[in-house]
Amino acid sequence: MIFDLESRQVPNALTLTVLIGAGCFAVYRGDWAVVVLTIALIFLSDLRFRKVQVALSFILAGAAFAVQPATGWLCVAEMGVWLLWLLGKMGGADVKLILGSLLLTAQPAILLPIFFLGGVQGLLALFRKQEEIPFVVSIFAGSLWYLIGSFH
Repeated sequence: MIFDLESRQVPNALTLTVLIGAGCFAVYRGDWAVVVLTIALIFLSDLRFRKVQVALSFILAGAAFAVQPATGWLCVAEMGVWLLWLLGKMGGADVKLILGSLLLTAQPAILLPIFFLGGVQGLLALFRKQEEIPFVVSIFAGSLWYLIGSFH
C-alpha cells in the first residue's frame, strides 16, 4: 500500500508473491480449476486481439466452471476483475492483489467491500480533481473489512 501511495507503482515481486501464495493455498484447499483459470488468463493477457481475449476468457471460465462447478461464482468474479484490467479500468497490481484475495478467501463477496470503498475513494478523488486513485488502499481496507466481518 505504501508503494501505491508514494509512487503509484507496486513492485511486481510483491503482487506476484501474493498471487502465487494465494494460488498455492487455493490448490491445497481443492479449488484447482480457478487457479488454472488464473494462470490461463495471465497467459491470455499476452494475446494482441482484444476480441479473441474476451472470447477465450469466457470459454476458459466456462470450462473451469464445468470441470469444478463449486468454483463457478469464483470463476465469474475472477473473469470480471480480469476484464476490468483488459479494458484499462484497473492497474495490473490492483488486479493481481484482488485475484489473490479471491483465491485466498474463495469468496466472491470479498469484492463488495473492496469496490464499495473504491467508489468512496473515487468520489473523494473526483471532488479533489484527482485523475487516479491508489486503489491498493481500497483493496487492503475492503479485504480487511470483509475478513473481520466474516469472523463474527
